[in-house]
Parts: sequence; structure tokens; C-alpha cells
Amino acid sequence: FYYFENVIRPSVIQNGERLPVPVIYGGQEKWASVQKQGYYRDNLGKIMAPLILLKRISIDKNRGIANKLDANTPHNFNITAKKYSPSNQYDQFAVVPDYVTVTYSCIVFTYYVEQLNKVVEAIQYASDSYWGNPERFQFRAMIDSFAFQTELQQDEERIVRSTFDIRLNGYIVPEILQKDLNGIKKF
Repeated sequence: FYYFENVIRPSVIQNGERLPVPVIYGGQEKWASVQKQGYYRDNLGKIMAPLILLKRISIDKNRGIANKLDANTPHNFNITAKKYSPSNQYDQFAVVPDYVTVTYSCIVFTYYVEQLNKVVEAIQYASDSYWGNPERFQFRAMIDSFAFQTELQQDEERIVRSTFDIRLNGYIVPEILQKDLNGIKKF
């Protein structure tokens, strides 16, 4: 969300005015509604466009980066003679994390193809870079392809949409006892 809202900042021109494109998380109910109807409606029944809707669809373990200890029987320690210094800091990330690939499915809704093209171009340009808040965490985001669809049914509003998946490489360090036990203890 941070990267969409603060870096990409998707927008469309509508009636001569630049409008920001809102980004929302599609929980199960929202996502099921979009799959059934083909678009997302607000509480008053109006089609929400322009809009970016995203949903996490998978978390896959990436064993090719590192191998951690068995979390059930952690015995990891290191003896060092170096004193504490700014270059030899002890921190909470001294544990080997679980490296993962998180996949999000996204749908962009607009009223016109020209609007959709501008939003997709902005997102595609940001692909293969590190997404996230630079003050906190950033993870490499990859988008391989965009699918496009235009719907115009009789007596209905026209809707133009694109679907794509974002794959983020990241890691997980759970806030549990094994994290503390697995950490490298310096003494």
C-alpha cells in the first residue's frame, strides 16, 4: 500500500480533472463479489472505478536462499572476542529468517482504455524494483504480465480492467520463542 500510495501514485484524468486511484485490500467477501459480478460496487450499489483491488493469494517458502536450523531444537551460538561497537552491533535480526515469495493478485478497474493504459504503464514501470517504505522494509516486486478485459453489457456501465500478479521476495521472522532461542548469542 505504501508503494502504491506514495511512489507509484496511480491517477486518471476524468472530466478534465486528475483523480487519484484508490487501492483497497480485497478480503474474501469483496473478492468473491468481484469474481461473481466482474466489478466492485460500493455500499450504494455504484460501480467503484477507477480502483485497484489486491489480495494475497499465496506464500511460498524459498529454500534456495538460506538454510535455517530446526526450529524445534535450536542450538545456535557464536563465541566472539570483539567488543560491542557500531560496526559490531547486536540486534534482533541475528536469526536466520524463513525466506518466502508472497504473491498478490491485483485488478485495476477504470471506465476507459486510455485511463487503464496510464495506470498499467505506471505500475509496470515500477516492477522489478524494491517496494515498501524506505524507513522500514523494502522487498523486490516482480510483475510478469498484464491481462486486459473490456465489458459493455446492454443497460450496464462500461468497465475496463486489467489483472496481474505481483510476486514479492521477502522473509518472515515470527514473534515467537523459537526466534529468541535461534538468535546468535554473543558473550
